[in-house]
Amino acid sequence: GIIWGFLTAFVTRLTSQVRVIEPIFVFVMAYLAYLNAEIFHLSGILSITFCGITMKNYVEQNISSKSHTTIKYAMKMLASSSETVIFMFLGVSTIQSTHDWNTWFVILTILFCSVYRILGVLIFSAVCNRFRVKKIAFVDKFVMSYGGLRGAVAFALVITIDPHHIPLQPMFLTATIAMVY
Repeated sequence: GIIWGFLTAFVTRLTSQVRVIEPIFVFVMAYLAYLNAEIFHLSGILSITFCGITMKNYVEQNISSKSHTTIKYAMKMLASSSETVIFMFLGVSTIQSTHDWNTWFVILTILFCSVYRILGVLIFSAVCNRFRVKKIAFVDKFVMSYGGLRGAVAFALVITIDPHHIPLQPMFLTATIAMVY
């Protein structure tokens, strides 16, 4: 992802005469970073994340303000559309009949996810506060603990589990839906 980000930075330095293709390069190179990671059986999500971090630092200075605006609003539209599709799929999956309800598994899943989310935020924010000038307030920690439990990624991952290989997939799906709600 980082290599593709630097490659995009190099290419966008050469697009000063043809500003129209800058957003296309940004989107295509990010997708190529994803495909490249998937070819080698690595994490495509992490590849796109690091490609985006690199692009933010090195590509943003090379593109025009119109291209920047186009990329910004296209990304917001894609993010909203993807989130809408995932949560529509979650709603449809909620009413399907292949759920396997295990009360203790669901309760413990919700409990452990909540506790470890809170502990993670408290521990990592304490570490960050040691090195920050402006400290993270308790209210911000609460928002990070509560606001991070959206579940779109967890739901998308549990849907990809093959029930033939892992027979407890319906129970995982039910617990994930309960956690999201």
